[in-house]
Amino acid sequence: MLVFSISPILAPLSGSIVIAFGDWRLLFWVMTAVGVLGFVLAVVGLKETRPKHLRTESSIGGAIRGYGTLLLDLNFVGLSLIGAFGMSSFMSFLGNSSFVYIDHYGLNPTQYSLAFSVNAVSFFAVSQSTGYMVKRFGLQRVVRWAVTGFASCMLLLAAIFYAGVDSMWVLSGLMFVAFGFLGLVLPTTGVLGHWKNTASSPARRRH
Repeated sequence: MLVFSISPILAPLSGSIVIAFGDWRLLFWVMTAVGVLGFVLAVVGLKETRPKHLRTESSIGGAIRGYGTLLLDLNFVGLSLIGAFGMSSFMSFLGNSSFVYIDHYGLNPTQYSLAFSVNAVSFFAVSQSTGYMVKRFGLQRVVRWAVTGFASCMLLLAAIFYAGVDSMWVLSGLMFVAFGFLGLVLPTTGVLGHWKNTASSPARRRH
Protein backbone atom coordinates (compact mmCIF):
# COMPACT_ATOMS: atom_id res chain seq x y z
CA MET A 1 0.00 0.00 0.00
CA LEU A 2 2.88 2.35 0.73
CA VAL A 3 4.40 1.80 -2.73
CA PHE A 4 1.01 2.19 -4.37
CA SER A 5 0.43 5.43 -2.46
CA ILE A 6 3.78 7.01 -3.28
CA SER A 7 3.97 6.03 -6.95
CA PRO A 8 1.14 8.37 -8.11
CA ILE A 9 2.97 11.23 -6.41
CA LEU A 10 6.31 10.52 -8.06
CA ALA A 11 5.14 9.29 -11.47
CA PRO A 12 3.76 12.56 -12.94
CA LEU A 13 6.70 14.57 -11.61
CA SER A 14 9.19 12.03 -12.94
CA GLY A 15 7.41 11.92 -16.29
CA SER A 16 7.53 15.69 -16.70
CA ILE A 17 11.27 15.64 -15.95
CA VAL A 18 11.89 12.89 -18.53
CA ILE A 19 9.83 14.73 -21.17
CA ALA A 20 12.03 17.79 -20.65
CA PHE A 21 14.99 15.81 -22.02
CA GLY A 22 13.31 14.02 -24.93
CA ASP A 23 10.10 13.02 -26.67
CA TRP A 24 7.47 10.46 -25.65
CA ARG A 25 9.64 7.57 -26.87
CA LEU A 26 12.14 8.33 -24.13
CA LEU A 27 9.42 7.61 -21.55
CA PHE A 28 9.07 4.05 -22.82
CA TRP A 29 12.83 3.50 -22.76
CA VAL A 30 12.96 4.73 -19.17
CA MET A 31 10.01 2.49 -18.23
CA THR A 32 11.72 -0.47 -19.88
CA ALA A 33 14.92 0.18 -17.94
CA VAL A 34 13.02 0.47 -14.66
CA GLY A 35 11.12 -2.74 -15.41
CA VAL A 36 14.32 -4.66 -16.15
CA LEU A 37 15.93 -3.28 -12.99
CA GLY A 38 12.91 -4.33 -10.93
CA PHE A 39 13.02 -7.84 -12.42
CA VAL A 40 16.72 -8.22 -11.64
CA LEU A 41 16.25 -6.99 -8.07
CA ALA A 42 13.33 -9.40 -7.56
CA VAL A 43 15.36 -12.36 -8.82
CA VAL A 44 18.51 -11.48 -6.89
CA GLY A 45 17.23 -9.87 -3.71
CA LEU A 46 13.70 -11.17 -3.09
CA LYS A 47 14.08 -14.42 -1.19
CA GLU A 48 11.38 -16.84 -0.03
CA THR A 49 10.54 -16.00 3.59
CA ARG A 50 8.37 -19.02 4.42
CA PRO A 51 10.28 -22.19 5.43
CA LYS A 52 9.85 -25.08 3.02
CA HIS A 53 8.25 -27.38 5.60
CA LEU A 54 5.54 -24.79 6.30
CA ARG A 55 4.59 -24.17 2.67
CA THR A 56 1.16 -25.23 1.48
CA GLU A 57 0.81 -27.61 -1.43
CA SER A 58 -1.03 -25.96 -4.30
CA SER A 59 -2.48 -27.09 -7.60
CA ILE A 60 -4.63 -25.71 -10.40
CA GLY A 61 -7.57 -27.79 -9.20
CA GLY A 62 -7.17 -26.53 -5.65
CA ALA A 63 -7.03 -22.95 -6.89
CA ILE A 64 -10.22 -23.41 -8.93
CA ARG A 65 -12.01 -24.92 -5.93
CA GLY A 66 -10.79 -22.01 -3.81
CA TYR A 67 -12.17 -19.47 -6.30
CA GLY A 68 -15.50 -21.28 -6.30
CA THR A 69 -15.66 -21.18 -2.52
CA LEU A 70 -14.89 -17.47 -2.49
CA LEU A 71 -17.55 -16.66 -5.08
CA LEU A 72 -20.15 -18.31 -2.85
CA ASP A 73 -19.19 -16.10 0.09
CA LEU A 74 -21.31 -12.96 -0.30
CA ASN A 75 -19.34 -11.07 2.35
CA PHE A 76 -16.10 -11.57 0.45
CA VAL A 77 -17.71 -10.76 -2.92
CA GLY A 78 -19.33 -7.59 -1.59
CA LEU A 79 -16.15 -6.27 0.00
CA SER A 80 -14.14 -7.19 -3.10
CA LEU A 81 -16.57 -5.24 -5.27
CA ILE A 82 -16.30 -2.21 -2.98
CA GLY A 83 -12.52 -2.29 -3.28
CA ALA A 84 -12.71 -2.93 -7.03
CA PHE A 85 -15.05 -0.01 -7.66
CA GLY A 86 -12.84 2.22 -5.53
CA MET A 87 -9.77 1.19 -7.51
CA SER A 88 -11.69 1.67 -10.78
CA SER A 89 -12.52 5.24 -9.83
CA PHE A 90 -8.86 5.91 -9.10
CA MET A 91 -7.82 4.44 -12.45
CA SER A 92 -10.51 6.46 -14.25
CA PHE A 93 -9.11 9.62 -12.73
CA LEU A 94 -5.58 8.50 -13.57
CA GLY A 95 -6.49 7.92 -17.22
CA ASN A 96 -8.50 11.11 -17.78
CA SER A 97 -6.96 13.68 -15.44
CA SER A 98 -4.36 14.81 -17.98
CA PHE A 99 -7.09 15.68 -20.49
CA VAL A 100 -9.10 17.56 -17.85
CA TYR A 101 -6.22 19.51 -16.32
CA ILE A 102 -4.14 20.14 -19.46
CA ASP A 103 -6.61 20.30 -22.36
CA HIS A 104 -9.60 21.68 -20.49
CA TYR A 105 -8.05 23.88 -17.80
CA GLY A 106 -4.85 24.75 -19.68
CA LEU A 107 -2.19 23.60 -17.22
CA ASN A 108 1.28 22.79 -18.47
CA PRO A 109 2.78 19.33 -17.74
CA THR A 110 4.60 20.51 -14.61
CA GLN A 111 1.50 22.21 -13.19
CA TYR A 112 -0.54 19.11 -13.98
CA SER A 113 1.97 16.94 -12.15
CA LEU A 114 1.65 19.11 -9.06
CA ALA A 115 -2.16 19.17 -9.23
CA PHE A 116 -2.27 15.40 -9.59
CA SER A 117 0.24 14.88 -6.80
CA VAL A 118 -1.88 16.86 -4.35
CA ASN A 119 -4.64 14.25 -4.68
CA ALA A 120 -2.12 11.44 -4.30
CA VAL A 121 -0.76 13.06 -1.13
CA SER A 122 -4.26 12.99 0.37
CA PHE A 123 -4.62 9.30 -0.50
CA PHE A 124 -1.20 8.47 0.93
CA ALA A 125 -1.53 10.49 4.14
CA VAL A 126 -4.95 9.15 5.10
CA SER A 127 -4.13 5.54 4.20
CA GLN A 128 -1.21 5.66 6.63
CA SER A 129 -3.63 6.54 9.44
CA THR A 130 -5.82 3.49 8.78
CA GLY A 131 -4.32 1.46 11.63
CA TYR A 132 -4.96 4.18 14.21
CA MET A 133 -8.53 4.80 13.02
CA VAL A 134 -9.37 1.09 12.99
CA LYS A 135 -8.11 0.70 16.57
CA ARG A 136 -10.10 3.73 17.72
CA PHE A 137 -13.38 3.28 15.83
CA GLY A 138 -13.45 -0.33 14.62
CA LEU A 139 -12.87 -1.79 11.18
CA GLN A 140 -16.47 -2.03 9.97
CA ARG A 141 -17.30 1.50 11.09
CA VAL A 142 -14.27 2.92 9.28
CA VAL A 143 -15.29 1.08 6.09
CA ARG A 144 -18.83 2.49 6.27
CA TRP A 145 -17.56 6.02 6.88
CA ALA A 146 -14.98 5.80 4.11
CA VAL A 147 -17.35 4.42 1.48
CA THR A 148 -20.10 6.88 2.41
CA GLY A 149 -17.68 9.82 2.38
CA PHE A 150 -16.17 8.90 -0.97
CA ALA A 151 -19.55 8.37 -2.62
CA SER A 152 -20.87 11.64 -1.16
CA CYS A 153 -17.92 13.61 -2.54
CA MET A 154 -18.40 12.11 -6.00
CA LEU A 155 -22.15 12.79 -6.00
CA LEU A 156 -21.60 16.37 -4.82
CA LEU A 157 -18.96 16.93 -7.50
CA ALA A 158 -21.27 15.59 -10.22
CA ALA A 159 -24.15 17.76 -8.99
CA ILE A 160 -22.01 20.90 -8.94
CA PHE A 161 -20.73 20.40 -12.47
CA TYR A 162 -24.17 19.47 -13.81
CA ALA A 163 -25.37 22.75 -12.28
CA GLY A 164 -22.93 24.57 -14.56
CA VAL A 165 -20.08 25.30 -12.14
CA ASP A 166 -16.91 24.45 -14.05
CA SER A 167 -14.08 25.24 -11.64
CA MET A 168 -10.68 23.59 -11.36
CA TRP A 169 -10.49 24.62 -7.71
CA VAL A 170 -13.81 22.94 -6.92
CA LEU A 171 -12.69 19.81 -8.76
CA SER A 172 -9.31 19.71 -7.04
CA GLY A 173 -10.75 20.42 -3.60
CA LEU A 174 -13.44 17.74 -3.71
CA MET A 175 -11.08 15.22 -5.30
CA PHE A 176 -8.59 15.91 -2.50
CA VAL A 177 -11.22 15.05 0.11
CA ALA A 178 -12.54 12.10 -1.91
CA PHE A 179 -9.13 10.53 -2.32
CA GLY A 180 -8.61 10.84 1.41
CA PHE A 181 -11.70 8.68 1.93
CA LEU A 182 -10.49 6.32 -0.80
CA GLY A 183 -7.24 5.92 1.11
CA LEU A 184 -9.34 4.33 3.86
CA VAL A 185 -11.51 2.22 1.56
CA LEU A 186 -8.85 0.09 -0.13
CA PRO A 187 -6.84 -1.22 2.86
CA THR A 188 -9.87 -1.79 5.10
CA THR A 189 -11.93 -3.72 2.54
CA GLY A 190 -8.91 -5.90 1.86
CA VAL A 191 -8.65 -6.79 5.55
CA LEU A 192 -12.37 -7.45 6.00
CA GLY A 193 -12.41 -9.64 2.91
CA HIS A 194 -9.59 -11.84 4.20
CA TRP A 195 -10.41 -15.55 3.79
CA LYS A 196 -8.50 -17.50 6.40
CA ASN A 197 -9.28 -21.05 5.46
CA THR A 198 -8.41 -21.21 1.76
CA ALA A 199 -4.68 -21.15 1.12
CA SER A 200 -5.09 -20.91 -2.66
CA SER A 201 -7.58 -18.04 -2.54
CA PRO A 202 -6.69 -14.50 -3.73
CA ALA A 203 -7.23 -13.04 -0.25
CA ARG A 204 -4.86 -15.58 1.25
CA ARG A 205 -2.24 -14.76 -1.34
CA ARG A 206 -2.51 -11.05 -0.61
CA HIS A 207 -1.62 -11.46 3.05
